[in-house]
Amino acid sequence: MASACVGARGTPWERGTVRSDVVVAWYGPDGAGKSTLVERVHQRLRRADPACVVERRHWRPCLVPGPVRRRGNVDVTNPHGQGARSRSVAAVRDVLVGIDFGLWWARHVIRRPWTRDSVRVVLWERYLDDACLDPVRYRRPGSSSVLRLLAKLLPPVDLVVIVAGDPTTIASRKHEVTAERTAEALDRLRDHPFRARDRVWLDTTSDPVDACVDTVLARLGRAAATRSVT
Repeated sequence: MASACVGARGTPWERGTVRSDVVVAWYGPDGAGKSTLVERVHQRLRRADPACVVERRHWRPCLVPGPVRRRGNVDVTNPHGQGARSRSVAAVRDVLVGIDFGLWWARHVIRRPWTRDSVRVVLWERYLDDACLDPVRYRRPGSSSVLRLLAKLLPPVDLVVIVAGDPTTIASRKHEVTAERTAEALDRLRDHPFRARDRVWLDTTSDPVDACVDTVLARLGRAAATRSVT
C-alpha cells in the first residue's frame, strides 16, 4: 500500500516509486541559515508522513573513524581561526575522507534493490565540495586535488541547495565572519561546478523561511519524480 511523503503544498512522494535515496547537499556561508532550513525541511517531511525516512548528515559520513580531535584549546565557534595542518597530514585525512564517501555511496547503491518500498531523504549539510570551497575551515594548506578528483568520481547528488543572501546581513549573524569574507564565499559558490541533477539558490535575507522551505520541498518532489520507476 502506498504512503505519501508530502512536500510543499501537497506534492506527493509515493513510497515504492523512488528508485533510490534522494540526496540533498546544502551549502552556504556561516550565518546564512543552513541549519535552520535543514531542520524545518526535516520537520515538514516527518510531519507529512512519519514513515518517510529522513537522514541528516554533516560534512562526512563517518563510516571510517577519523583522527581523534583534541579538544581543550580548540575554539569550535571559530573554525576559520585554527591554522592549517601540514600537507602530509592533510593528504592522509583527504584519503580517509575519500574512503569514507566511497563506502557510503557503495552502501547506497547496494541497498537500492532491497528498499523499493521506502523513501529515504538524505539532508547533507556541508557536503564534500565544502572542503574544496573553503579549505581554511577544514585546516587545509590549500585546495585539495584529492577531494576535487573525488567530487568528480562520486555520483551526482539529486539537489544542491545554496543558502545565500546579502553579505552584510549574513555577517551580522556571525561576528567572527566579515562581510567581505562572506561575499567571497558567495562568489565561490556561484562559480563552483557542483555535480548535481538540480540546483536552487535561496536568499534567506529577503525571503521568509517558510517560502524557502516550500521551494526546497517542491524541488525535492521534482527530484523524486525524475528518479521514479517507469
